[in-house]
Amino acid sequence: MLRTIVLIKLGLGLCLPGLAQNNLLEPHGPSPTGTNSIQDYVSKPAEIPTLTIKPGDVDQESIECERDTIKEDIIRNGWQIALPPNYPTNAFRVRWMYTDEAAKHVRAFREKNASQIMRTVIGSFSKTPTDIPVRLRIFDAEEMKRRWLAKPVDSISGLTEEQAKQMVADLRNK
Repeated sequence: MLRTIVLIKLGLGLCLPGLAQNNLLEPHGPSPTGTNSIQDYVSKPAEIPTLTIKPGDVDQESIECERDTIKEDIIRNGWQIALPPNYPTNAFRVRWMYTDEAAKHVRAFREKNASQIMRTVIGSFSKTPTDIPVRLRIFDAEEMKRRWLAKPVDSISGLTEEQAKQMVADLRNK
């Protein structure tokens, strides 16, 4: 119904500019920008919470790049998991450990945004859960929180070799 009202209002606003200028079509007062344009009435996409990982957030000696064996694991174990069709055949995984301060920040960020889609940015690489399968890390139990803070390891899987090399370089670049 709202869409119909907006379309009718837009049509009247285009056909009867005098009514729109005098705010006769505005039951709740003038539009926020005063332009009576469609942008005033269309919702903007929500910002995606973004976690940016910088070289200083990572223990430099912990950075590893290895071949991702998830496809072989699925076949070998008979798991009922579907990978996206664009998941690389020769996939790689980059793994690292956070510094103590960064681990607390990451944990707080993930807890705060747990019900939302989150983006992770490392250098020029950006990942959202729809791009690459993410192993969910559940921070509900205090024991899980304590364990993760004791050994705050993270990884990104499903990378091409070029993406993995670039990510390692971005994590090491100070």
